[in-house]
Amino acid sequence: KKKEIIEDSVKTNHKARTALELLQSESRINISTITTSNHNNKKKYSKLHQQIVAFQHTTDTKCLHRKNAKAEALHRVKTVVRMLWPRALVLLYGSYVSNLSLPSSDIDVVINLPRDSQRGPLDEHNAVRATWQQMLAQRLEQCKWVEKVETYGKPMGQAVAIIRVVTKPLANNSCVKLDLSLQADRHNGVASSGMVLSLCSEHRSLRPLLLVLKQLLLRRGLQTSHTGGLCSYGLVLMLARFLQEQEPASWKTVGHDIL
Repeated sequence: KKKEIIEDSVKTNHKARTALELLQSESRINISTITTSNHNNKKKYSKLHQQIVAFQHTTDTKCLHRKNAKAEALHRVKTVVRMLWPRALVLLYGSYVSNLSLPSSDIDVVINLPRDSQRGPLDEHNAVRATWQQMLAQRLEQCKWVEKVETYGKPMGQAVAIIRVVTKPLANNSCVKLDLSLQADRHNGVASSGMVLSLCSEHRSLRPLLLVLKQLLLRRGLQTSHTGGLCSYGLVLMLARFLQEQEPASWKTVGHDIL
């Protein structure tokens, strides 16, 4: 009977040893798998990070190439505006100011008129007062350096009326697009630019991620809000909110953030 008890004890111990060895073996396998997975993820994040940084560098280079053309277009627009309204202030806002623009991005311009200048004299043809939008659009259409002028009023879903100008090739044979608007109570473009700059300084991943997503929206034809797309400001707010929810330890690479 003692012999049977000893044999059962040996069998139980053997089973326990076997189970323990199995658990240890599985644990080693799991640890090895996790380590390999983490290593692969790091390589994946690192490669994606390098690609995003390279895209940002290419974008910056192309924007620099178009810098003179944009400066020339701004100068010409300011000249036309001040011919109509000498006391007008011409201010910039948006991605051009916050350094978040793509090479093909337009320049956002807001015109601050004295209140007594927001309506012009009687029109010679139809004897009605022309709005600032009509006056400026007509004057721009007469300029030889302008290729196309389009107007978007509030009925199109805009908070403010917009004049979109496309220039003919200027410096470095580059065409420039500008969106002109009038300062109004609902126009917060200039004020929002300061907040965007603050968000970019707070989140280092914001700018490269935004450039990548803006390029994606551009390829899908979804880069303008008045045609059903997403404007840059909306995209900035979405990205900033996402980055605010991330743990600081996860901000190691831009590739990690975008995945």
